[in-house]
Formats: sequence, structure tokens, C-alpha cells
Amino acid sequence: MKHRAVILGAGFGGLSAAQHLSRHLRNGDAMDIVLLDKHHLHTYTPLLYEVVSGGLKHDISTPDLSKGAAMTLGIAGALEDHPSIRMRQEEVADIRLTSKEIVCRSGVVLQFDQLILALGALPGTFDIPGVVEHAYTLKHIHDALHIHDALHRLVRERAKEPMDVWIIGAGPTGVELAAELAVSFRSFARTCPACWSVTLVDAGPHILSTLSSAVALKAMKRLKQLGVRVLQGTLVREVGSSWVVLVPNEHLSPRVGPLVRDASHRADLVIWTAGVKANEQWRAWGLPVNERGYVNINDTFQVIGHGDVWCIGDMAAMEGAVLPQIAPEAIAQGAAVAENVYRRFRRETSFRHYRAITWPWAIPLGGRRAIAHYRRLTVNGYLGYLFRKAVDLKYFLDILKPMHALRVWWHGARVYLQND
Repeated sequence: MKHRAVILGAGFGGLSAAQHLSRHLRNGDAMDIVLLDKHHLHTYTPLLYEVVSGGLKHDISTPDLSKGAAMTLGIAGALEDHPSIRMRQEEVADIRLTSKEIVCRSGVVLQFDQLILALGALPGTFDIPGVVEHAYTLKHIHDALHIHDALHRLVRERAKEPMDVWIIGAGPTGVELAAELAVSFRSFARTCPACWSVTLVDAGPHILSTLSSAVALKAMKRLKQLGVRVLQGTLVREVGSSWVVLVPNEHLSPRVGPLVRDASHRADLVIWTAGVKANEQWRAWGLPVNERGYVNINDTFQVIGHGDVWCIGDMAAMEGAVLPQIAPEAIAQGAAVAENVYRRFRRETSFRHYRAITWPWAIPLGGRRAIAHYRRLTVNGYLGYLFRKAVDLKYFLDILKPMHALRVWWHGARVYLQND
């Protein structure tokens, strides 16, 4: 009977792990690789903001948006060169670690010899009243399309009336989205410039808190040029159907940003991009978790106390390390865990010990502008924009055949150039 490695989650880390594990297999290796995800599509999430704003300036159809650069790529298409991988569209209901079984909501039970957990995390709402009921999150293609449709309804219904969009969380996703929406709104609201506003709120002392203050200042300058109002050092107390309540973050000293009162502010649309949280199921499944609920692993990605269970991506908490929650990091983790899973399959006793590195990054800032960093070089403006497009293309080339990758990238670029 073949050795079965099951990978849960076909995001950046899970897809990378499956492809790299397949490449390790040699003729005669009796291993069956099963990639399980509740969706049949793989979403290139770094460009979801393009789906949200797409068509505000031009009439781009929803099907074109969902196939564009934020891509919903059929997972099967990414596995064409990997016959040893079987894709199953299932949702996990339970994991039985002792008997090595995965129970799916459909009733299917899968046995495994080795298990890679790559399920990602959930949007972090911090138990703030009204967020779940009234705010939109931006994690998957379906979220982006829902926000896109809501914006279009507002544009149609409130063409000559004030329209207030609030984005909560000024990490890369929030900053990208605020800039892109401001560019789009300015283009169609020239006849009524006071009819729209985009407000970006963050609890920290400055936006893009994981990056340097110099980068944050450049991004702030661009956002102000676009007319985005930025409230730093500000907490959201509650979200309603058409309002938000803000309070100053009293933990910051001295105060930063405009002073806000404990009062209700009009909000026609609230988009929540303020971090992630652990899934409570991980604890229920018997996985060892830390105080924040993330799965405890060692530096080979083995789950503590479970030699045949591995964990990567946003759900993993590695001993003595802080793992960046970004796509390139998840892809690198997928490659590393695949090597270790294969070594265990070969009954080797030594494993690869992982160390995170500093990755290049690029943050779009509306239109054909971005700020990008590679090694010691930081570029801003159009060069940053070109760097970001190159990063997108590289990812597609990594997971697809060259001609297929170029077609996917060019289709997305052609659709979204209308936005830029």
C-alpha cells in the first residue's frame, strides 16, 4: 500500500508543498500525494484590491474581474505536470490524530501517513461589536467580489450624494486598497469631488507598522495626495449598519494623528483589513497551540509531539522565531516542509532546519505607482509599479508552465491596466 501524504489547504504554502513534494519523488517511490481544499480555485491574493476597485472607472464584468490578475486559477491547472498529486475538493470537519484520519463534511474519511497543515488563518475581528455583521473582510476572491458589488451599488444609488468608505487596518492590504479606491473615485467623481471620502484607520502609531518609518512616511505622502484621510493611533469601538464609533488609543504616548472623539461617524461601507486570528478548531482537533491559538511547531515544521504532522503558513508558531505572514514566506515554507516530509518517507533521521529571511516586497499606491524594496534598494513611483508586476509574473512562472503563466499574467494585466 502506498504511503499517503495529505496536504490540507491549497493556498500559497499548500500548493508549494504539493508541487515540491511531487518533484522529490523518484521512480519507484510509492507515495500518494493528496491536496485537499474546500475550493477548486487558487486565488492570487496580493492583487485582490484590484478586484475590489475594478470597473469603478470602466465597465469591467465580474467574470473578467474574477479571472484577472487577482486570479482565480483552477488548482487542477497548476497540477498538470504533477501526476502524483490528486486534488480533492472537500472541507475538513475533524482531524483524528491518533488514528491518522481526516473526516470531511461530506462524510468521506481519508487515512494519512503524513499530514501537512496549510489552512491559513481567519480575519481578526478582536470581538469588536458589529464587525462580523456589518463590515466586509478581504481574504478570498469571494470577499473581493462582494465588496466590488457593494461599491457599484453605492456608486449607482448615490451618484450625487456623499459616500464614505472606511478601511480599518493600515497594513499593506489596507494601504493598497485605500490608494486604489481613491484613484478610482477621483476619476469618476470629478463633477462632484466632495461626494466621496476614503478614511484609513489604524490603532498603531503609524501605518505599515511592520516596515520602516521612512517607508510609512512615503506612503502617507502619497495617500494625502490622493485625498485619503488617515487616522493613526485610533481604535474602533463598534461598527454599525451605517456608522463606526472611534476612540483614541490611550496606550500610545504621545498621541499620534488627528484626535478622535468617542462618537459615531457616518460610514456607508466598512472594509476590515486589521490582521488575522487563529481558528478555534485547531485546539478542538487536539493540536498543541500557544496562548494566541496558533499551532506550535519546531524549526523543521513538525508539530510538537506529532512526528508525522507538519504545519506551515499563517497558522504556525515556530519555536524561537517570528515567521512573516506573506506569500513568499509561505511558498518557501512549502518547499522546506516538502523536503522534510520526503526525508521522513525515506526513513532518514536528519531534517532541514528552517530560518526565515527578509523578503523583497512591493506595495501598490494607486494608479501606476508603488513602493518596492529589494535587498538594500528601495524604489518609489513607476519603477516600484514595474517591480510589482515582475513579482506577479515570477509567481505564475513558479507554479505553471511558462506559456500558461504568461497567458494568465497577461490576461490579468490587460484587464487591470484599465484600473491603473
